[in-house]
Amino acid sequence: MLRRAEIMAAERGRGAVGLGVADDNPDALRLCQRLGYTTRVGRCVDRWAWVDHSGVKREEPQPCAFLASPLPEEADLVRVLATAG
Repeated sequence: MLRRAEIMAAERGRGAVGLGVADDNPDALRLCQRLGYTTRVGRCVDRWAWVDHSGVKREEPQPCAFLASPLPEEADLVRVLATAG
């Protein structure tokens, strides 16, 4: 899924991709780091909303780290597209 997002961003002319990784998800943080993502903003808070079983809208803060990675050059992108499936 992450590689597909990178491909979509590159197809739109972007030079980098960024994402928030929740503090309570160290496995995702390690995966992103293995894929070449580095921390750009040490701490941030993402917010998301949901409706509970009573129909009340709730908002939850989610502490996270913001990571980013430059996208591959065009020749590398062709190889990524070929293996993305």
